[in-house]
Amino acid sequence: MFRRGSKEASSLHLKNFNIQKNTISDRRGSAVIMAYIFISTKPGTSEDVAESLRGRDGVMRADSVYGRFDVIALAQAQNLKTLDEMVYKTIGSNPNVIHTETAIILFRKQ
Repeated sequence: MFRRGSKEASSLHLKNFNIQKNTISDRRGSAVIMAYIFISTKPGTSEDVAESLRGRDGVMRADSVYGRFDVIALAQAQNLKTLDEMVYKTIGSNPNVIHTETAIILFRKQ
């Protein structure tokens, strides 16, 4: 375990990724933070919520689905702060959204 603020905690190198502070980048230095956002909505509003997300900056895909959640969105951000703002300000501010859970993608095959 790393102590908060230590050099080890602020920089971590995985096989193909570099994690420093709030940015994750690949070998080329490109931002690669991607996440699935699972959204619970008010009854009958899932497609409205999905439609409101489609075409927004950072939202690669948004689909209404059957199951535990009503909408699953795939998002991409430059850093964790931007992802956080997207989830809380853009998605969470929608009055039809009841709850969100975010799963950041750790590894992705090209």
